Amino acid sequence: MSATPRARWPYVFISAFLGTAIEQYDFLLYGTASALVFKDF
Repeated sequence: MSATPRARWPYVFISAFLGTAIEQYDFLLYGTASALVFKDF
């Protein structure tokens, strides 16, 4: 199995960063929404 060529590293980094950013934003939205919906429990 070959290693990732150096020319592809920026794409790997950007896609990993965007995936993590989207996941964290989703977690923030879900946490905020659940705090607002379940605030009385």
